[in-house]
Amino acid sequence: MKFLQQNGELHNETVGLKLLSFSDTQESLKALSFEIERKERKHPLVLVSNLKANNKPVINPQKLQEQLLGLAQVVYSDEEINSWEMESTLGRKYSAWDGAVNIIYPSFNGNDCHTKLFPKQI
Repeated sequence: MKFLQQNGELHNETVGLKLLSFSDTQESLKALSFEIERKERKHPLVLVSNLKANNKPVINPQKLQEQLLGLAQVVYSDEEINSWEMESTLGRKYSAWDGAVNIIYPSFNGNDCHTKLFPKQI
């Protein structure tokens, strides 16, 4: 996919053309919540969190987005995120912290979105 992206023109609505970022503000977290719950969303969101120890992700979000181009949208923040605020706004089911990666699938039939949480490995 990276070859196609670099050597051709992908449609501007192709999922994952660029990394989606959010910040540690109530407005940004609410916007992420709206994107998670948006009924028209047909692709998974992959929420990548930072380790508490060094505020860096376990996996490179940019490289992950390159691998998932056309399949999923990677969501990441290079800021330190208050996990309590994130959980308060998004809910525990849709949050990720301390190096975890959470895949948030689109909703089917108007139900809650299914998720798959991958905690950091020790």
